[in-house]
Amino acid sequence: MGERTSATRNHWAWRHRFAEALADKLDPERFGVSRMFIGGSTARGDAGPGSDIDLYVELHGSEEQKKELATWLEGWSLCLGEVAVQQTGQPFPGGILNVQWLTHEPSVHQRAEMVELSLKSS
Repeated sequence: MGERTSATRNHWAWRHRFAEALADKLDPERFGVSRMFIGGSTARGDAGPGSDIDLYVELHGSEEQKKELATWLEGWSLCLGEVAVQQTGQPFPGGILNVQWLTHEPSVHQRAEMVELSLKSS
């Protein structure tokens, strides 16, 4: 694909908006999710055309719920990877989400690098 980065200087902004949309569509009860955060360059506001989206998911559910959520997130990741190609020309063949599973509350140090996303109410 052609070079498109000059037209999309705020790479972090559209990534952040899509992460917010993902969180809004997620059913926390169905998937056993307590909280969700973004981190890395998207959270800092300095993502470039090749940046992934670091997504931290705090779980309280079962392994089955985690597997279902992983499949659900993979669909989002692949779709958003295609959006990234169209926005930047940068391919993300395995998807754009870098999902990290949290089984406990993030530490103060971790939280300093994260932005919590609002989940819809059950």
